[in-house]
Amino acid sequence: MSLDYGLAETLLMLDSAPIAVADARGWKDWVAQPTLPISTVDCGVALDPNLELLSTLKPDVILTTEYLAMVEDRLTVVAPVRRLSIFSEGGTPYPKAVEAALALGELIGDRDRAQRYVAESETYFDVCRERARPFSEKPILLLSFLDPRHVRVYGAPGMYDDVLKRIGLRNAWTEETNYWGFSTIGIEALAKIGSAFAVADHLPQDIQAVLDQSPLWNDLPSVSGRKIPVLPTVLMFGAIPSARRFAGLLLDALEGAAA
Repeated sequence: MSLDYGLAETLLMLDSAPIAVADARGWKDWVAQPTLPISTVDCGVALDPNLELLSTLKPDVILTTEYLAMVEDRLTVVAPVRRLSIFSEGGTPYPKAVEAALALGELIGDRDRAQRYVAESETYFDVCRERARPFSEKPILLLSFLDPRHVRVYGAPGMYDDVLKRIGLRNAWTEETNYWGFSTIGIEALAKIGSAFAVADHLPQDIQAVLDQSPLWNDLPSVSGRKIPVLPTVLMFGAIPSARRFAGLLLDALEGAAA
């Protein structure tokens, strides 16, 4: 079973669905694709899993990450714990996601399947790189709205930034971020960014309504009075499946805006 969505989605792509996932009820709101089987048990929140329930499920192993290290001692009374971290200090997420996929392949006894999936993903990104070629001149500004005046802006190191590099696009945000790959800023800080293609992965309608009336927002060079595209649900802190999904959704948005 997995306490992390990214590791769980990787298992699904390796045809080895976890018996339980932390906060399985929230999967459709945070991950969406791949679909979580209805048989998957929700074992509670990741930082406070239901140990009694886990004991009845008798998992072979419990998957955690560095972020969940504080609960690992409690979990060892239920089953062996395996930590596979994609978001951690040092390096960038995508290579760690590849390492995690291969490690999961070993864990389920099918490293060949994991190697094929990694290779298929490289081919997928090669195709995306060709699709992205017409959009390579203008940098991409990736935002997630917290309220009408504050956003998360995605940069390096981060999974979104890794994907941009892999498909030949530039990130408009070049300042430092945390190891999750984002900084929280006021929208006025976006004024220093010149011409860019702005896109959001989260922009509620009530916030959009306020932005529509905001001179500060509409005067930004990356906005210029237009409504920016909003991507369908994609896990910003995911693994290879979410990286692939993000690449496809971003290119759909770029192509849609150019049509």
